[in-house]
Amino acid sequence: GIEAGLDPVTGGPIFAMRARVSLAYPCTRPLDVRANATIRNLGGANGLSIENAAVWLVFFCDAKPEDVQLTFKATVTGVVVAGVDLGAVSIAANAFVRPNDTAA
Repeated sequence: GIEAGLDPVTGGPIFAMRARVSLAYPCTRPLDVRANATIRNLGGANGLSIENAAVWLVFFCDAKPEDVQLTFKATVTGVVVAGVDLGAVSIAANAFVRPNDTAA
């Protein structure tokens, strides 16, 4: 993991991140990347805090053209700015190969 800065409010790091990558070469299984990050009091006690930002990315390198090629998921929880709780945000998406629809 990576840590940076010293938060005087909590005594811990201002920014912390951990990531994991799983891959096979040649491609026999999907490439899987997962990361989590935390931000504490960026800009001071009334600054930005994020309890957890989680990102998951899967690249299906052996997928057939009609299959999902890429999956992306991200969730950010515990977002606080100047003491105001802004809640959580989640995003999920899949990517596909666009069919060749040009007229011959």
